Formats: sequence, structure tokens, C-alpha cells
Amino acid sequence: MSENEARALLRDLLAAGEFVKGDLEGAATAYQKGCDFGDLISCNSLGEAYRAGKGVEKDSERAVELFDRSCKRGEASGCRNMALSFITKGDFKNTVHYY
Repeated sequence: MSENEARALLRDLLAAGEFVKGDLEGAATAYQKGCDFGDLISCNSLGEAYRAGKGVEKDSERAVELFDRSCKRGEASGCRNMALSFITKGDFKNTVHYY
């Protein structure tokens, strides 16, 4: 298992509450570290945490930045979340760009 794969497993286990029930702050920290190391799924997951305010303070702008970063580097879930962000704002013109 590579270091990135190990980080991905840890962040998913923390988010699911496998070690400490409801350790959303620990999951957000793991997502941040993964994102810092270039793991695009971690960037997208951190964006989801910011969008929902789970483990971090709710911050829609930060969420969009993270979705955009992961989308521009090829992560489909980041593109989907960018599209959903535009749908929420009623901006259907930009939604099409990300779908």
C-alpha cells in the first residue's frame, strides 16, 4: 500500500467513525493532509466538509475552491460538486460547464 493509499484509507475510516465515533475534526485534518500531498479525492472530501460544516467551520467559498482544484486536476467528483454549487446558486449556465 502506498503512502497516498494509506492516507486515503485513514481519512475514510475517520469520516466513517471507525476509530472514534463522530471524529469529524480528525477526518477534516486527514483530508487536509491528503490534499496538501496532492490527493484530489481528499481535496474534494475536504470541500464537502467545508460545504456542510462537518469537522470544520462552514465555508462555502473554501468548499468551491477545493472542488475547483480537484476538478481542474481531473477528479470527477470535484467537477460534480462544482456543478452542484452552481445549481444551488441558480447559475445553470456554469453548471453545464462542469457536468
